Amino acid sequence: MIRAFFDNLRLSFGTFVANPLRSLLTLLGIVIGVTTVVTMMALLEGCG
Repeated sequence: MIRAFFDNLRLSFGTFVANPLRSLLTLLGIVIGVTTVVTMMALLEGCG
């Protein structure tokens, strides 16, 4: 169980190092998406 976790962690870091721009853009997309959902929920709660 722990070994599989560390194997996945090593693989993810290897992918990040190999494709830093793609990883950065993916992270940016996730951040923008989460921010949009939180903002919309806050606006809907504030108007209600």
